[in-house]
Amino acid sequence: MYATVNRLILYLVVSTMLLSIGVSYSMYLGSLKANVCVDIASTDMDIKCYKICKCCCSCCSCYCCLLGHNYTRLTSDNQSLEIHDIECRFMHTRELELLTLMVVENTGETPIKIRDVNVSITGNYTGYNIHYHIVGPYRSYIPKTLEDTNCSEIRQSIPSKHINNTVQLEPRDKAILWIEIEIYSAGYINKVVITPVYTLWNANP
Repeated sequence: MYATVNRLILYLVVSTMLLSIGVSYSMYLGSLKANVCVDIASTDMDIKCYKICKCCCSCCSCYCCLLGHNYTRLTSDNQSLEIHDIECRFMHTRELELLTLMVVENTGETPIKIRDVNVSITGNYTGYNIHYHIVGPYRSYIPKTLEDTNCSEIRQSIPSKHINNTVQLEPRDKAILWIEIEIYSAGYINKVVITPVYTLWNANP
């Protein structure tokens, strides 16, 4: 009889211990919190400098001139270039060409890839076409500054047409963009906005 009582007492003690451990473990799990800090590096690309040549082309010739800062400006975030209030006067114009030479820099903290160039046009015209070519990357050296570049040099330096390529830039890397916009049957053009498009280097196209 004593053996039975002892086994019963032992069973009760073990059951109570297991129950206490289970309750304590459950309370521990219920109060467990995880603090996770995710640091996302910034992506950014700025337009550092540019030159724009406006060409008014008839059937036989083109008249070209550089556009000053009274016709151009960068947006406040340095992401886009705006050209405004342009037209071709005193000429039977068949086509208005905007030739842009631009230097951009990866000012963010992660590698990026320049994938495209977006253009929006407000004004009187029948259509437009765009070609661009990207050269780079350059870390601290740009082959030629834009200070002394004129329209003739910009036209002669344009790479082969119909080559719209992509370039990857590490942080602080630079690239040169040649952008040629052909605006057909152009009248008065209120605004042209040019925006290089970039993504993370490993993002899907």
